[in-house]
Amino acid sequence: MASVLKRGGFWYAKWTDATGKRCRERIEASSKAQAKALADELEVEARRHRNLARRVRNGLPPRPEDLTGTFADLCTWWLDHRSRRRAGVASASDWGSMWSRNPWVPCPCPRSGRLT
Repeated sequence: MASVLKRGGFWYAKWTDATGKRCRERIEASSKAQAKALADELEVEARRHRNLARRVRNGLPPRPEDLTGTFADLCTWWLDHRSRRRAGVASASDWGSMWSRNPWVPCPCPRSGRLT
């Protein structure tokens, strides 16, 4: 459980890091509530790293929320590594150029700003 303390006019966060060691760090906060929120974020991030390391150590794949790429990155990787090669299309960039040349070929990636 993360905690905060104030010393000499500065707020300090105390939390447990990914290796299980207690840490204390000076943080920029104007109130105790803001300092506590920052300390909680630090501990949640450390817990996420600790759980990911545990999964890797036990040979388990990462959970979906541990993956950091976009859907477009996933499509590109899949086209380059897993899809069957179509005649005349060698890589994901070739697929993209094929879609841009032929507007009747549907694009598998939605056209929202988040996924590019």
